[in-house]
Amino acid sequence: MIYTLYPSPYARALPLQVVLLGSNHSQERVYRPLGLTFYQCFFCRNGMGEFIIDGKRQIIREGEGFLIFPGCQHEYEAISNNWKLDFIGFTGPLSRILLEQLGMTESAAYHFYEKDILGGMLDQIIIHYENYPEDEIGISSRCYELLLSVTSLTSSLLSKEVYENSSVVHEVIGYIEKNFKKNINLDDIANACNYSKPHLCSQFKAEMKETINNFLTNFRVNKAKIDLMQNPTKKVYEIAKECGYHDTSYFCKVFRDRVGQTPDEYRKSKRYY
Repeated sequence: MIYTLYPSPYARALPLQVVLLGSNHSQERVYRPLGLTFYQCFFCRNGMGEFIIDGKRQIIREGEGFLIFPGCQHEYEAISNNWKLDFIGFTGPLSRILLEQLGMTESAAYHFYEKDILGGMLDQIIIHYENYPEDEIGISSRCYELLLSVTSLTSSLLSKEVYENSSVVHEVIGYIEKNFKKNINLDDIANACNYSKPHLCSQFKAEMKETINNFLTNFRVNKAKIDLMQNPTKKVYEIAKECGYHDTSYFCKVFRDRVGQTPDEYRKSKRYY
């Protein structure tokens, strides 16, 4: 299903406005040489497709997706018979500010660590719109929450050429996704993936342009960021433990080194609504 939303004059004054919603859509080929006037965020629910941006091709599978900025030439099409996408289109002065503050500065393809969470949040936006189509503030605030989740639970996808030779990367990321709450280290990851540690580290760094330890730390910090924003009364020590840090002081130090703010400062700074 697809819904096109037409913000009222009142809603057009909101910092974030939803203009398009789609769920479980069997995607046809799309080619837009001039792009659209609003931001688009897509989540792959099933099947496989190809997304082309700036001459780069990315394969989009279940649990992956892509973000398109306004005015950006793009195309995408199914390469399997059952490529189904969920999507949201949004605009407003907060759109670019929010995305850039959270590290999404250009159109790109992404891997989603928690596809069930993101898919569930988009489903809730659609259900809310179906039941309360005139609640434009409620729809806007839910879009804001979704974008915070998207930016904190993603990593950039590799290009098609690299993707086809990146089994090491996917094994490492898969292990981290399942075990980041535990006290894991490089030895654990290497043993689980059945590679020698030097080979694992060199292959991962060559393809991802960062070390495994750096990826693991960023993954945990990003998980903490979304938890801080979605759970304003949750204690920092609880969030630290759920993100693999059993020493709260060390977690706060790592968080501040990566984000430039303490967890509490970060939580307060992101309260737009």
